[in-house]
Amino acid sequence: MSEKNLEFVNARLIEHLKEKGIVNACYYAPVYGDYWCSEKKIAFCNLESYSVEDDNHTIKGIQQLSEERLYNSWFHKPTAGNTFLLNYVLCRHLADKKPVSEETFKQIRAEAKEKPAEWHQNMCDSPYGFDRSLYFNCRFTQSPTVDADKGYTINAYRNDSFYVQHYKDFVKASEIEVLVIGGKEAFDVVTFVYPELQGKFSFKGEPVLHDGILFVSMTHPSHIGFEEMASVVKKITAVLN
Repeated sequence: MSEKNLEFVNARLIEHLKEKGIVNACYYAPVYGDYWCSEKKIAFCNLESYSVEDDNHTIKGIQQLSEERLYNSWFHKPTAGNTFLLNYVLCRHLADKKPVSEETFKQIRAEAKEKPAEWHQNMCDSPYGFDRSLYFNCRFTQSPTVDADKGYTINAYRNDSFYVQHYKDFVKASEIEVLVIGGKEAFDVVTFVYPELQGKFSFKGEPVLHDGILFVSMTHPSHIGFEEMASVVKKITAVLN
């Protein structure tokens, strides 16, 4: 698969959304082309509401997740901030093999708070930044409130087999090798899409290698703590190294 394959997969999604009468939605692809030449393709998936309660999250039209939305609108939000931080430490650890602990995350976060502009730029420029990784949401449309997501998304997959096939096609076309799934709702979606994982893959349990993809479950990044983040890095590298 390749970038062209992903474009084709997303084109089918856009067509399906329009057929359903959905006019405001977000679809996903790597923000930067560097993803396609990364040594290990890592993706992060969780459930976000894009609630209309928050102007920064409001989507107008059917649009691809943009650099501006990912880095500027979300950068200092807990979900994106923790996702970027986890990705940074994971990619750095895969490269230098240095020990990782809760203190590793605390130190980096302290540096980020002290010099937020420099940290932001570092995330954009670093070889361990998010330009070589991928983020996607298991929900495409907006919800009126954050709580409206509960139950909605899994039922959307249950009631429309297109979304199940799209998820699989998206993962395959993106050539994902490590899929980090944040939150119970996203975990439920993934185990519904891949029923063969049921009984082997548990929420926040050990990673499972299936069909060439390492599936990893963790707390939603908006609520995850440094201790669990360090544990996630160790679990992943224990399999990959």
